[in-house]
Amino acid sequence: MKAKERLERVTALLNRSEIDYLDNIGKDCLFSTGTKLSRIKIIRAMIEAMRSLDVRGDGIGSEAGLKEAILRKAASHAATGLKHNPKIL
Repeated sequence: MKAKERLERVTALLNRSEIDYLDNIGKDCLFSTGTKLSRIKIIRAMIEAMRSLDVRGDGIGSEAGLKEAILRKAASHAATGLKHNPKIL
């Protein structure tokens, strides 16, 4: 995040398993590196990853459709990365 960038508050309603998932990522970071990531930092990283993958909303009409678009872009990105660097994994 850029210094002095204006932040906006967003309220997200998540179910218990989604919150647990975010919390587990934060705990994994804490136990492996000594630094805990907050829920909002994890969500920001997810958004930046989607930007890097160039995920767009064109032609998407549902949450499930967006999920599929994200997974397709991630799979395509991973396949491209493996072609250029077979040592990944």
